[in-house]
Order: sequence, then C-alpha cells, then structure tokens
Amino acid sequence: LRRGRLFCIRYTPPAQARGSVLFVHAFAEEMNKSRRMVALQSRYPAGSRLAIVCMSDRMALAARQATAAWHGVEVVALVGFDDIPAAAAAGLTTIRQDHFRKGALAVRVLLEGLESTVLPVELIVRDT
Repeated sequence: LRRGRLFCIRYTPPAQARGSVLFVHAFAEEMNKSRRMVALQSRYPAGSRLAIVCMSDRMALAARQATAAWHGVEVVALVGFDDIPAAAAAGLTTIRQDHFRKGALAVRVLLEGLESTVLPVELIVRDT
C-alpha cells in the first residue's frame, strides 16, 4: 500500500443477519483524512450496525475516531491487534501476541531456515 491509501474489505452477512463487518488495512494517521472513509460512511445509512476488525490497534483507534462522526451507525464491535498501551487506556478490545517471541522466531526462521510457525494469540476483551 502507498502512504495515505486506505484499503477496506466489506463483508455483509446473509440477509437474516443484522449488520456488516468491515476489515480495515490502512495507515492509521491517514485514516481520518481519507476520502475512502468518507465514502464508506455513505454505505452505512442511519440504523446500520457495524463490526470493525483492524490490522493494528493504531488503526482501530483511528477508525473509532472516524466512525464517531457517523451519526446513526452503531459500531457494535471494534477490535485491534497488538495490545499497545493506548489500546488499554482507550478500552479497546484487541488481540495480543508475544512480540518478543515473534521477533526471536522470525530471526531463527531467517538465519537458521526453520519452518515458520503460527504463534498463539489471546483475545483481550475490553469496552469495544
């Protein structure tokens, strides 16, 4: 992605579901200024229910700020990834992974040719 570009994938469940899920991949500092976020707002009329899943806590915090101005849209869930201190302070639900272990494993994969592996994650449920 180029700086300032926002990439979103919108998933709308079957008709019997009562909302949509928005997966956000973006640069957090650009999200609030992005024309794409403004364009997305028009897709969610008053009365919409929306769950937002972001690739990082920074993106989730920016998405929270951007969608706060979307009057009539109910954000029923907002989840980030990383568990940064700002996420805890803001009450953001997030996914935690052991960053030290992830870094050490990445070095071993590169230097020793180990097979890459999936590390466990932990859901940290807070206000969002």
